[in-house]
Amino acid sequence: MFLRTIKFHLPVIFLIFIGCSSEKENALSNNGQNQTGTQVLFLDSAERLLNNSRPSSTVILLVNGKSYVFNAGQYFLQRYAVAKKANLVAQDITEVDNYFFTDLQSDLSAGIPDILFIKMVVETSQTMNIHGPEGMKPQLNKLLEDYTDGFTVEGFALNPVVSDYDISINTLIDGEIYSDDLISVKAFPVKRGDLINSYSYAIKTPHKSLVISGDISYSPTIAENCLECDMLIHSVASEDGLLLLPESSRDYQRKFHTFTNELGGLAAVSRPKVLILYNQLYYGVSDSDLISEMGKYFSGDITSAKAFDIY
Repeated sequence: MFLRTIKFHLPVIFLIFIGCSSEKENALSNNGQNQTGTQVLFLDSAERLLNNSRPSSTVILLVNGKSYVFNAGQYFLQRYAVAKKANLVAQDITEVDNYFFTDLQSDLSAGIPDILFIKMVVETSQTMNIHGPEGMKPQLNKLLEDYTDGFTVEGFALNPVVSDYDISINTLIDGEIYSDDLISVKAFPVKRGDLINSYSYAIKTPHKSLVISGDISYSPTIAENCLECDMLIHSVASEDGLLLLPESSRDYQRKFHTFTNELGGLAAVSRPKVLILYNQLYYGVSDSDLISEMGKYFSGDITSAKAFDIY
């Protein structure tokens, strides 16, 4: 496998704070930051309810030192701060100005209050761009409304709305939704059970092409947008582990997630240089078992991301 992950021991105080003392070794490194090129940093990745050391699936795309955030889950702000302290990211959180959401389910968007209040409390000069499906703007305005009682100090609007701050809310469409000198981002629709307005992202940088799925059901549009791409970063659920669950819950799991056999078929068609598993649902099987299971359906390079892995 041509990719290498880098490991670092998280400060004990952070482990206690986020409830992940059982995960003693995490993939952080003082040498992980690369000012040039394209890297992918996983702030967290894996089962959200059964393993609280990895509560959501936040991906940071680093292009020539600039951070682009794809989904922001629980503990986003704290985890980004740890990555910054370990020199995994170059930009301070107040300098990050592009956030991309695949959908509005809570495990992928619980960090939105962090993002919003960074902008409100710290006066930054650049516009904050938040890209997400239909419903993103009402959700942010509702969040501000819920916190209205707290906005009584000088400098805050007493009845704040998003338009009071330099925040641009961009509703996703099928096609290119953002570009700058370093990156081009295309959104495309995917399936997520009965959820409407779910998207994945196809991204091109000067160095890499990649697709980030989000937490989705089996979606053929993934293969269409990742033809021989450098990285396919995709959520996955264990077919073997599913059999360990009560039969009554299996239909729901199948409806809302992509299983190893399904992902293997997509990867076989799209032929990515590496398939990176994230937002893993193990249902009781081990990570090595999940990789072995995935290998039955896809013969290419496969790796399973963990919290603070960087590629």
